[in-house]
Amino acid sequence: MKHLLVVLTPLSFSSCCPFLPKSAARLYASQRVAPYEKAADNFYKKHGDFPKDMDQLCKADKTIDTLVRNKDEHTQWAVNYRYISAGHYHLYMNHSHYSVSYHNGKHASTYVNCWR
Repeated sequence: MKHLLVVLTPLSFSSCCPFLPKSAARLYASQRVAPYEKAADNFYKKHGDFPKDMDQLCKADKTIDTLVRNKDEHTQWAVNYRYISAGHYHLYMNHSHYSVSYHNGKHASTYVNCWR
């Protein structure tokens, strides 16, 4: 008789896990986009509108500039910023197995693809 041994281990948000549930994906993404949201809000307070592109956001905030320049360290995920119109922007957190989008700092959607 053959037996199947199943070992369960806790999931790490920093590792690439193909079975990451949507709620965990949103939590992980919210931690990654927080500096971008803060920088966009600070830019809005100072200039009355959001930055037109990621370059403008980088010039206004050294933390974001460092995160963008060191993108090679984070091969499994990336954050993209897109200006929509006056007072509106989108942040996309793309991971190797899911993507999460935010509209003006609020969660908009989550897409999980375990087999990507």
